[in-house]
Amino acid sequence: MSNAILKIDDLTKQYKDKFALNSFSIEINKGARYAIIGPNGAGKTTLIRIIMGLSDPTNGSICIFGKTDEEGLSEARKKIGTLIEYPTFYKTMSAFENLEINRKLKNINDKNRSKELLELVGLENNKKKVKDFSLGMKQRLGIAKALMSHPEFLILDEPTNGLDPIGIIDFRNLIMKLNSEGITILICSHILKEMEEIATNFGIIKNGKMIKQLSIDEIHNNDNICMKINTDSPEKLSELIEKTFELKSKINGNNVYVYNSPEDLTGGKLVKKISDIDDKINIYEFSRNTETLEDYFKTTIGNSLEGNQNV
Repeated sequence: MSNAILKIDDLTKQYKDKFALNSFSIEINKGARYAIIGPNGAGKTTLIRIIMGLSDPTNGSICIFGKTDEEGLSEARKKIGTLIEYPTFYKTMSAFENLEINRKLKNINDKNRSKELLELVGLENNKKKVKDFSLGMKQRLGIAKALMSHPEFLILDEPTNGLDPIGIIDFRNLIMKLNSEGITILICSHILKEMEEIATNFGIIKNGKMIKQLSIDEIHNNDNICMKINTDSPEKLSELIEKTFELKSKINGNNVYVYNSPEDLTGGKLVKKISDIDDKINIYEFSRNTETLEDYFKTTIGNSLEGNQNV
């Protein structure tokens, strides 16, 4: 029996001659904290809108909680809580009043639910009208609204927008708590360092395509132990490392990442060997480290985000 909460195959969304999503596939298992990361305009929000039935795909298939037909998908979506882009509220009402309207619209009889949610997101003592809220406070209220119906699957689009450092820590703790209670989490974001702290699994998206799916362990495991070498000749150094030492390498700016280097080949030994072979390659700094999500993202996507034509 499949453990997948969400399974999408070859999903395409086309607007005239532009593709918001292009043969996009993803699988998210129950209990995961999954982060889809990519540059702005990569297709993340379009994906969420299709998952929630707010936009129709051009091609492809979608399965939510094992349901694929229109009626089944409609029922499955009732188990999902969402925060898409910037949340909207009744601006002249308080946070509590907004949640109460949402509770009644969803026919939730628990009269304490709104109060519980405000306590959960740290807005229980706030009496301001929403029009006077900061962006971060609106994000908190949006998360509370997404949790109103006790969802099994929570989808958040750039949820840390506008949060200060304390707010981000509180958000991280909240996500961990919700996940520990059995809620599967999908977050779309371009904040790499924060996602590395939160997510168990990642999907890297560019130009509407899924470039790579991997777990945090695959990024941090011993096979990815690498050496980072800063040089003025990254292309020349990379070629030398691969041809002479038969080691895999990647270039990111003036840094060359050397992968799967033996434990006995320390940075100092490698640098000396390189200098003995070609003393015209200037090496300014080197260190042995595990690859971070930011490193992986940059070497996978590249440094330039220009030319992205997605909606």
